[in-house]
Amino acid sequence: MEILELLNKAVIKRQSNQEMLEKKRKQQEELLQDMEIVLKSQVLLQSVAEEVQSQLSSKIDNIINLGLATCFPDYSFELKYVPSRGKTEVRFVFKLGDDEVDILQQNGGGLIDLAVFCLRVAVFAISNTDNVIVLDEPFKYVSRTLRPKVAEL
Repeated sequence: MEILELLNKAVIKRQSNQEMLEKKRKQQEELLQDMEIVLKSQVLLQSVAEEVQSQLSSKIDNIINLGLATCFPDYSFELKYVPSRGKTEVRFVFKLGDDEVDILQQNGGGLIDLAVFCLRVAVFAISNTDNVIVLDEPFKYVSRTLRPKVAEL
């Protein structure tokens, strides 16, 4: 009788283990399906984010390049999106011809003044704000010879 009881317990335990294994397999399958949905959603969100970034970059680049062209036609501006630490960071890239330059190292500061002003105008143009921009000596370092051109902006 003891052998029969042991066999019954073993059968019951095995059935219980099989039921638990089946539950775990179903859970695993559901998790895999959820993961697939999350991954597809992530791809969709990334593509939407890239499109928004592209449109935003285009608007900002155009405004700043238009401003730079008035006084510094050899310079151009571009926003670059750089993945870093699991996020996307934005770099402001200035070029002289085809070469990237650090405008903070340029002489005078007029280029920086103009770039900052154009960036403010770009942000103003893409945001929902009132029609007021307060400026305090925005072109302080622009040379006297270039000020008439800046006035055209």
